[in-house]
Amino acid sequence: MEFTVDAAGFALVCGVQKMGDDCLVSLRGGDKAHIGSTAMAVPRPSLTGVGRSATVSTLNRVGHKDDFLANPIAHEVAARLDCAVTCVAGVHVDDATPEQIAAIQAAVPEVIDRICTLCKEGGDE
Repeated sequence: MEFTVDAAGFALVCGVQKMGDDCLVSLRGGDKAHIGSTAMAVPRPSLTGVGRSATVSTLNRVGHKDDFLANPIAHEVAARLDCAVTCVAGVHVDDATPEQIAAIQAAVPEVIDRICTLCKEGGDE
């Protein structure tokens, strides 16, 4: 399953694949797609004692900061769907301005919502 979200005129392309009860997510876009960061989240009870949360482990490629996308996506999807989630992110915009980076980050909640909707509806196994 795949969908596209616009962020400051840049297409963010998100691939979602169910793997049994778990979920594999890829997020790419901007001027050059790549593998920048990988985040794996495992759901757990919230430390507040109310609801669900997740513990996230991250691998960053040297010189890349795509974890600002991969971490919240993996964390929130794992907590909402109560499954293990791995998110691989690579979004590059040449000479990105702070406003462009903020717009890409602002698209993350929509990406999360759409991933959760797709996974709840079924999809690839």
